[in-house]
Amino acid sequence: MSYKKFKSTEIFHNTVKTHPKYTFLVHNSKVYLNNDPLLDGEFSNKIKHMPKSGYISLHEINVNRPSDSLVFPFITKEGSRTSFSTITSKSFNSDFQFGDQINGTYPHSASISRIYIPEGVDYVASTFEQPAVTDTDNKKYIRSLKASLREYTGLSKYFEYSSSFGDKGFQKLNMIGIPSIFYGSSIKKGTLKIRTYVTGTLTAEACDKNLNGELIETTGSQVGQVAGVVMYHHGLLLLTGSWNMETTNQEPYINSDGNSYPKWSTFGAGIDVARSAVDRPPGATPNTAYEITFEGTNSIPTLTMLAHAEKAEMNLSSNPTFIEKSSYQGSTLTTGSFTTPEATVKNIVKSPYTSHSASFEKITYISKIGIYDEDKNLIGYATLANPVKKKENRDYTFKLKLDF
Repeated sequence: MSYKKFKSTEIFHNTVKTHPKYTFLVHNSKVYLNNDPLLDGEFSNKIKHMPKSGYISLHEINVNRPSDSLVFPFITKEGSRTSFSTITSKSFNSDFQFGDQINGTYPHSASISRIYIPEGVDYVASTFEQPAVTDTDNKKYIRSLKASLREYTGLSKYFEYSSSFGDKGFQKLNMIGIPSIFYGSSIKKGTLKIRTYVTGTLTAEACDKNLNGELIETTGSQVGQVAGVVMYHHGLLLLTGSWNMETTNQEPYINSDGNSYPKWSTFGAGIDVARSAVDRPPGATPNTAYEITFEGTNSIPTLTMLAHAEKAEMNLSSNPTFIEKSSYQGSTLTTGSFTTPEATVKNIVKSPYTSHSASFEKITYISKIGIYDEDKNLIGYATLANPVKKKENRDYTFKLKLDF
């Protein structure tokens, strides 16, 4: 086997930017991701062990496995004091001894979530105390985004916490969160669309058509109005549109206590609520469905290597099939010596003529290309779909690409 060292001109470092597309459909308190059904496995559990439809598995390790034999991560408690983020410092110090195994769980799953923030005073200006009205407890979520919203004010004035377009600390607000496992580093501008369907008919649609974060209604009763904003790098939709999308269907969009017409501020009723003490889930909404579509942005580091097989190179092999079987006598090992007798290389060139032997040529078939470190340790290899015939008068370049 021959080794060749990669030259600097044969190694390329690049970043590939991808835009995976996702579609969430919400209907009657159920969420569906890319129309993927929640399939049953062979061991009395769901095949991907997801809690419900609409979720994605981070690693998809435990696929169709019994619930009592799932793969799980573990850490041994050592002097480095490394642990899982789900283990508190108190538990780490008191519940585990050095040398104990700390177990985690798989799968890690995620889906979209929703926080409904009712209209009301954020806090009393004179004392900075939160009012006693419990329905304003969710104000803490929008209040925590004050600094993050400032990052987007260069795109649109609608991102300002308080302006002529509204006071986010007071107004009714519908917050929908998309985990970063779906969008990567950011939601791609111009790809977000949110739709509301009533009895199967498209009632309203909004999108960021201006690529500035404003979710502008393109179908519905208030075409051209801004229904909310999207924080691209945070995966958050802040919907403030309070007008009725239509006035023929009333359902318990906010909670099961009463019916109302569909609005952007109640969009996504049925999505899992990021619960607080005051959140009351909506009632059944069988006539209404919601759709969220977007593309994410993933930057994938890639390494491209060019492996050359020049003319008159790579035409010898240590594979036993390279030798004529009848000429191979085997090696001899004696005290102080190891002898390998000469053997005849097999001629695999076929003559086009009957009863005629073609002229001898050194021919090999390249089926794998190994990658080695500086100490000649094999760190990876590429397998060709079909072996490549290598003659002495032929040269080849193999392009190897690795994604990190």
